[in-house]
Amino acid sequence: MKILLVRTSYRLHENYVYNRVSPPMGVMYLASHIRSKFSGAEVKIVDLLIRDNFERMLAEFKPDVVGFSTLTCEAFLLPELIKRAKASSAKPLVIVGGPHATSSPLSIFAQTLADAAVLGEGEITFAEIIEKYIKNEPLEGIKGAIIKSVDKNGNFKIVRGGARPSIERLDDLAFPAWDLIEIDEYQKYFDMNIWHSEDRYMTIFTSRGCPYQCIYCHRIFGKRPRFRSAENVVEEIELVHKKYKIKEFQVIDDIYNLYPARVIKIAQLLKEKNIKVLFSFPNGLRADILNEETLRAMKEAGAYNLTFAIESASPRLQKLMRKGVDLEKAEKVIEMAEKMGFIVNGFFMLEFPGETYFEMMGTVDFAVHSKLHHALFFSVNPHGFTELSETFYKSKADDACEGTQKYHYFNRYFNLANVSPIMFAYIMLYANIRFYVSLPRVYSLLKITPNYMKFFKQGIFFFFSIAYHNLVSLVKEVYNSVRPKKSPERIGGAKSSNRPAG
Repeated sequence: MKILLVRTSYRLHENYVYNRVSPPMGVMYLASHIRSKFSGAEVKIVDLLIRDNFERMLAEFKPDVVGFSTLTCEAFLLPELIKRAKASSAKPLVIVGGPHATSSPLSIFAQTLADAAVLGEGEITFAEIIEKYIKNEPLEGIKGAIIKSVDKNGNFKIVRGGARPSIERLDDLAFPAWDLIEIDEYQKYFDMNIWHSEDRYMTIFTSRGCPYQCIYCHRIFGKRPRFRSAENVVEEIELVHKKYKIKEFQVIDDIYNLYPARVIKIAQLLKEKNIKVLFSFPNGLRADILNEETLRAMKEAGAYNLTFAIESASPRLQKLMRKGVDLEKAEKVIEMAEKMGFIVNGFFMLEFPGETYFEMMGTVDFAVHSKLHHALFFSVNPHGFTELSETFYKSKADDACEGTQKYHYFNRYFNLANVSPIMFAYIMLYANIRFYVSLPRVYSLLKITPNYMKFFKQGIFFFFSIAYHNLVSLVKEVYNSVRPKKSPERIGGAKSSNRPAG
């Protein structure tokens, strides 16, 4: 059995701005699980974020099964990619997974020639599909999967297999298939950590799921958090550090610090084993539940870069989005982390439904007056099958959703807030200029940045890229406002997007 796993690429998007590339953890976990279940299986990974070798792999490898992991912003690529796979000599079974399959599974069958969709965590579901396929058994009835069933006359129907429970014991999963990717290739690109210290890094999951109820989150790992044991996490870190000479680990959990005792134990085990590595957190930390003891343990373990998803400085919007961040506590933790020598980053979302100009400016002011070294301002986008999307789509015409599969981080399709498209474009430009054009902030960051070349190469490039994008968006909105209207005006202004929820 030959299985080809493909991560699709938003880098092909015409409005691509966020130039970050990290290893495809989802398909790497999938690959290792398949190999652990099927001893004779040959598995290869194609990462279209790195290079477009899909056609060559189809021709040379001749896979029996092709699996795609896809974000919603990449879904517009699927019809052509799947068409190519089906047209190849191998005529493989095609399975689609990832966030897009979880949030919008029926759209996959409506728009592509896919045979199956995997919802949520894919390891067990994907393996069961493979097992039945090998045995030439019908694929219907597999929990966590939706199957396109075709009868002898060529007619097909969509069959749901029901929900699959979350994987309880994450320690039972095999470590990601590091050997199936070219690790050095990822070091050539900007990664999720702008202030990256070392050339050789890897991403790592230590948990799955999040207990918080944010209305914008797709929750692909579920609402109930599950944690790898401290011993299991340290075992992987030690293995990857020794075998692949990895010096930095970027933790990309939904929420790493929910249980402080576990965080402290991981730090203690690293110290006991004398494992000298660095840690950054481009995602997965909640500021208002951190304390000094946990921060010191993380610092001693090698953590130097923290990111907090604050989202909004409006108490009203914190309640509306059910994020519920204690803003006062978060501000104190940010200040504490900065004093302890961490690089501190913040995520902010603007343009929630009903959000006012003053609420947006309040969020900008919070970021500017905080001790954050780096802030990212995003526009809100209603991901499919979230509470936010349900609220939004009920109030909008069907044509308002046109092109939503192409959205990405700093772009925008929808105007959800109580401000004009021009005003929103201005606020985004103003927020970035006001935050970053600050000599004290630049000086503070320069004092602790571990790599000056990365600082100037990534940080400066990033700022000017975003500022330019914001300026172009503002100019477009001004132009759209004064040009003669020849057709009904679309909702929003410049194209939209949102980052992965955190």
